[in-house]
Amino acid sequence: MYYIIKDKIRNIHVIIEAKCDTNRAWHNAWGLDKHYEYNGINEDTGYYFDSRQIIKKSKAKTKEKVKNIYPEYFL
Repeated sequence: MYYIIKDKIRNIHVIIEAKCDTNRAWHNAWGLDKHYEYNGINEDTGYYFDSRQIIKKSKAKTKEKVKNIYPEYFL
């Protein structure tokens, strides 16, 4: 699945193909606000982010299709 995330360092939106690692979950101090870690797959190997950074998710087949579906994030 492709995810559009907000890259905090460069302050831009990036498309990443990733899968969720459900074994690594975090909570805040009161046990609320659960979020998961996502790891990049295929050409995005080595890239990781957590579920708080996700803007949109898409089941499109390629990154170009994702850009065509959501062009407002890449202007």
